[in-house]
Amino acid sequence: MIDFDLAIELKRAGYPQTICDPKKLDIDIEKNYSSVCLPDTDDLLEQLGDEFKSLELSGGGWFAVGKDLTWKEGNSPDEALARLWIALKVAK
Repeated sequence: MIDFDLAIELKRAGYPQTICDPKKLDIDIEKNYSSVCLPDTDDLLEQLGDEFKSLELSGGGWFAVGKDLTWKEGNSPDEALARLWIALKVAK
């Protein structure tokens, strides 16, 4: 699962918040009671859709690659996919 700070980055980049199961929401009291979606691998893959190419484990890190060969690294599959989603949406 991604951490709260990355979830905030996703939200700011326009990640849909209404698709989240209530069990995948987080509220951080220290950060103004913000409610954010904490998507899992399946959610992120669904949102990436045709823009997604591959997810690979290499050298201890996870790499998510888009069809345009944009890639992002993370400590988990979810983190790498979230970073890829942000990179692809910000680039548009």
